[in-house]
Amino acid sequence: MMFPLKALPASRWLRWLICTGLFALLLWLLTLLKIDLIIADWLYAIEGNSWSLRGAWFTKTLIHEGGRQLSFAVTLVVVGLIAASMFFQGLKRFRSGLSWLLLSAVISAAVINLLKQFTGVECPWNLERYGGDALWRGFWDSVGNGGEGQCFPAGHASAAWAWIGIYFLAASAWPARRWMVLGVIVFTGVTFGVGQQLRGAHFLSHDLVTIYICWSVAYLLAPRIRVSTG
Repeated sequence: MMFPLKALPASRWLRWLICTGLFALLLWLLTLLKIDLIIADWLYAIEGNSWSLRGAWFTKTLIHEGGRQLSFAVTLVVVGLIAASMFFQGLKRFRSGLSWLLLSAVISAAVINLLKQFTGVECPWNLERYGGDALWRGFWDSVGNGGEGQCFPAGHASAAWAWIGIYFLAASAWPARRWMVLGVIVFTGVTFGVGQQLRGAHFLSHDLVTIYICWSVAYLLAPRIRVSTG
C-alpha cells in the first residue's frame, strides 16, 4: 500500500483534526460576518459595478492561462526529475520524495476538481447581486444544495497550492531555504486567487478551502515527501 495510514503517528492526525476544527470555525465566522460579500461587493464596485477585469490581459491571460501553463510546466519538471533519477545516481536520493510530491499534487487537484463537480456553488459573476441570474444563499447553504455551479473550491488557485509539498521537500533537502520556497508558493497562490477574485470567479472562502485541502494533503504526506538518506 503506497500510503499506509498506520505509518502516521497519532499525534500528527490529532494536530490535523485540531487544525480542521479551527478552520471550520474560521469558515463559520467568515459566513457570519459575510466577509465573502463584503470583499466581492468592494471589488465589484471599484471595477465600475461590473467584473470589468474578467477578460483583462493580466487577470485572464497572464494569471489565469499563464498560471495553468506554469503548473503544467512544474508537473513536467517533477516527472522529468523522477525519470532522470533512474539513470543519474546523484538524483536517486530524491526519487522517493519527488514521487510523493507528485502524488500530493495529484491528490490535491483531484479532490478539488471532484468537489467542484458535486458542491454546486455558483461563481460571483453568476449571482443576481453582480448582474447574473443565480441567487446568493450563503456559504453553508450553497454547498451541496443542488446548484449548478462548479466554482467551489477554487480550482485555479490549486495550480499553485497543490505544490505546497515542495516546502516539505525543501525542508528535508535544503532546510535553510525552506521559508524562501514557501514564500514563493504563497505569493503564487495568493496571486492566482486574487486574480480570480478580481474576475468575479471566486469568493475568498473558495480560495481558503483550496488552501486548506492542499495543505492537508501535503501535511499528511509530509513524512514521505523527503530526501532519502539511504
